Amino acid sequence: MKTRPFNYKHVPQSDSVVIVGGGPSTGVYAEEVKQYIKDNNSKVFSANYSYESLGIDPDYVFIGDAFKFVDVIGSIDSDVVIPAKLFSRMHRDKDMISEVGSSYKKISPSTVLSSAMEFCDSGHRLFVVGNAKYRSAYRVLKGSGYLSDSGNDKINLVAKIDKKGNFPYNYFGIAGLSALLTSLAIRPKKILVVGIDGVEEGVYQKEMFDGSLVLFDKTDTKRDKDVFFLSNIIMPTMKANGVQLETFSGVRMHGIDKRSFDVVGRSL
Repeated sequence: MKTRPFNYKHVPQSDSVVIVGGGPSTGVYAEEVKQYIKDNNSKVFSANYSYESLGIDPDYVFIGDAFKFVDVIGSIDSDVVIPAKLFSRMHRDKDMISEVGSSYKKISPSTVLSSAMEFCDSGHRLFVVGNAKYRSAYRVLKGSGYLSDSGNDKINLVAKIDKKGNFPYNYFGIAGLSALLTSLAIRPKKILVVGIDGVEEGVYQKEMFDGSLVLFDKTDTKRDKDVFFLSNIIMPTMKANGVQLETFSGVRMHGIDKRSFDVVGRSL
């Protein structure tokens, strides 16, 4: 099975990237997103799904979870990007644990590897981002910072990307935020974000782009981690790399302050 690193050498540069997450705002703004892609000749990087039912055709689909990979890979007709941690675990003997809604499921590495091989054998390209020798971006970066005595989380931590477009991390977090961060390998000047909505504090279910609901357990813990990763790591990293972030007014963005975004399109 041949894979490629998701870096400058193997990924063509584009000034405009669109990140499509699985939240409800993707369904709301689907027509605007398609027009934006056409107007800006954007590369499209989606999370977990191809969104063909909405008429969106991604160039890359990011999948970070083993169970999700096996579940959706057969329906994807685009290039797929996975984190180095997932690729490494495909070649081990120990079962992988996937969090599916409010429960956990075991899946064997051989099942995931077989799905990956079938995907590649069908003529599709599988990219691996990051390096299995390192830890997750969240752990490395938050571990290098600190929290003030008052508990203020306003820390700006910039993720590293080397001169070849490689990241020194083995995992990046939930698919939508992973796609956003790793899209830096495309070297964009601007990134439009849609469908990165997240869940509200104290809410134990998540609405998806197609109107379905996913139930979660310990949502507040997950939410806090995602909010920190987005506001204190991803956004400073985009700024450090000269990338302008854009979104629509109705995209929740995990509830963070969107004043640093350019708001495009119609309001809800």
